[in-house]
Amino acid sequence: MDTIKIQTLQNVEIEYTLANIGERILAWIVDILLLSAIVVTFFVIISFEYIPSNEILIFLFFIPILMYDFLFEQFNDGQTPGKKLLKIKVIALDGTQGSLGKHFLRWLLRPIDIGISYGLAAILTILINGKGQRLGDLVAGTSVVSLKQRTKSTDTVYIQHDDNYEVTYPIVIHLTDRDIENIRHIARESIKRKDANVAAALAEKVKSILQITTEQSDLDFLRTVVKDYSHLTSKF
Repeated sequence: MDTIKIQTLQNVEIEYTLANIGERILAWIVDILLLSAIVVTFFVIISFEYIPSNEILIFLFFIPILMYDFLFEQFNDGQTPGKKLLKIKVIALDGTQGSLGKHFLRWLLRPIDIGISYGLAAILTILINGKGQRLGDLVAGTSVVSLKQRTKSTDTVYIQHDDNYEVTYPIVIHLTDRDIENIRHIARESIKRKDANVAAALAEKVKSILQITTEQSDLDFLRTVVKDYSHLTSKF
């Protein structure tokens, strides 16, 4: 499987598995079907005059429809519903979280990648580039990766859920899935490289953000944060 390495702000290299073309096409099909269902429902409602039909209303309706990919990727952590279903997402290659500018550039070139060329430009660019990037990704500095778990059970800081588990830091619920994913990756890389400085820097940053004071070692603290978050979110 093709992979890509991202250098994080903590100077840790994280390896992601690139989403393959099949996954990306299936995600696109899911999104198209969802959009089609929304549009059909809208016009059915108008045809039965449940709401007054006028040009301004139709114009306002189609603005978010046309910006569907941009809006979801910007406000849903790089995932449209189709991408979420296929467990793939857009990431930035500079180690930062995807910005409004990156997602907008990616969306702006979508008509060329997928519309005008019927997807041929996107497919050819992805195959030639080798980093899972279509034209929009090349300009925006992004790629699409798979979130499917492909690591061994011994190569993770997650531990199986325990109904009797007691949460140590309830405040971790304010973190996001992406935060926890980054913590997990960086902690794992710290263990692999036997580099305590990376774990220490990350632990201090997390403590500062959450305003936590603890006597736990850096790695134990990071493990606890991940386990607490996993336990708390599993209840929803």
